[in-house]
Parts: sequence; structure tokens; C-alpha cells
Amino acid sequence: VSSREIHIAGITPHPNEDWMAQIARNVTMEGCGLLKSRHFVIHDRDRKFCASFQQVIESVGIRRVELPPRSPNLNGFAEIWVRSIKEECLSRVILFG
Repeated sequence: VSSREIHIAGITPHPNEDWMAQIARNVTMEGCGLLKSRHFVIHDRDRKFCASFQQVIESVGIRRVELPPRSPNLNGFAEIWVRSIKEECLSRVILFG
């Protein structure tokens, strides 16, 4: 667990197919992409991981691993991290603009 890293690839309140495809291209860019020298991308079954996102990820040789349906506690470490970000960081931030 101590060797795992978290990368935030992009933030938007309403991800669509074009946005997700661009994020996939950004994280797989040769030389500077977050996924260089990675073998797997683990993601849930949300519809935002559309066909174009999947195609870009697989085109560079990264294997996609979809989590089983209805498995919210499958990765407890990730769930704890997300919860701590929500409770400890976002509740103390006031955004303007």
C-alpha cells in the first residue's frame, strides 16, 4: 500500500465521451503520460468509461480491469482515501469564481 500513487488526471462535473477520450490520450502520452510503464487500469463500470476511452487505453497495451458490479468495498484503501479527501480537505475549502 505504501508504494501506491494517486494521480488526478482531470476534474469536471459532467464528463462526456469527448472529455474522457482526451483524458485517456493525456495519460497515455509517450514520455510524459501518467500511465507510462504501467500495465493495468482498474476502473468501475460507470458509463463514463466509454468505448473511445477503452480503445485509447488498450491501443497502448494497457490492460483494463473492470471491477465487479455492486462491489463498493472491493478496494478499501481507495475508498478510505476518497473519504478522507472529502472530509478533511474539501469540507475546509471555500471556492470562489
